[in-house]
Amino acid sequence: MEAAPQKTSTGKRPLIKALFLLAFIVAAVLIVRFTPVKSYLTREALGQVLESAGYWAPLLFILVYTLGICLFVPGTLLTTVMELLSEAPPAFPVSVRVPFRTAV
Repeated sequence: MEAAPQKTSTGKRPLIKALFLLAFIVAAVLIVRFTPVKSYLTREALGQVLESAGYWAPLLFILVYTLGICLFVPGTLLTTVMELLSEAPPAFPVSVRVPFRTAV
């Protein structure tokens, strides 16, 4: 009994995926560069959001982290940004630093 030969067709699908990824990256860069979004991504603005969130800041971090992962933003980048926004001593892990910042 012979197995049916498997079809390996690359077709246009990988090209379409690559074009969507490229379009997404270009759109993200254009939005950040040419709209007021850029002013919301400064350390001061993000720090102010965390301070105003109070005890909800850890939950906000979890939600932003989850959204970032769904949008394929590397976790290392998200963790580094949160670490830079935190004012706790650098020896603390991020999971301790977020509540530390909101409690102080």
